[in-house]
Amino acid sequence: MDATLPGLWATTLAISLSGALSPGPLSTYALKEGAMRGALAGLLLAVGHSALELPVVLLLALGLGDFLESDTVELILSLVGGVVLLSFGLGSLRSAVASDEVASGTGQVIGGAISAGALVSLTNPFWVAWWGSVGARLVADGLKVGALGVAAVYLAHISTDVGWLTFLSYLAGKGRRLLGGSFYRALLVVAGLGLWTLGGWFLARFALGLS
Repeated sequence: MDATLPGLWATTLAISLSGALSPGPLSTYALKEGAMRGALAGLLLAVGHSALELPVVLLLALGLGDFLESDTVELILSLVGGVVLLSFGLGSLRSAVASDEVASGTGQVIGGAISAGALVSLTNPFWVAWWGSVGARLVADGLKVGALGVAAVYLAHISTDVGWLTFLSYLAGKGRRLLGGSFYRALLVVAGLGLWTLGGWFLARFALGLS
């Protein structure tokens, strides 16, 4: 990765957008709430989701900074991050082929939309896996630039969540049929191919590090 603020921003944006477009419990909840409240529901969900991720990024940067910057950990994170991205990409493509509909059901959520955004994320094992592998890799790259680099990673990441969840809820408010056909299927295909491309890039970094 180009160790500059623009490079960090662009890379984080691309990886995070691919992940955000993949179907999951938070996207499903945004559709459900958006059908009743419109775009505001997605924005509030994103606020809760982003608030949960801030301490995660800080812990990775402050508590695990030296650990993440080691060559060995860099190789491990590149390998694990690549595998995770390839796996998520496969899941996205399978969903595009299997169905036009987003899987429903996120469990019972108590409280408002902001607390729901945090709770739905925290109980999603794929969210934990993402930050433990792909997200940790991005924060490690951000540390090479410094505090501004870590901030760029965080802000670029949450911007995709804010944009996507707000957009989903807006469309759901106008009519869920808009997401039931070729439009959403095409987004899943783009997300899957994007995840595969970025996953291959991470694995290439791992292979180059071994040479």
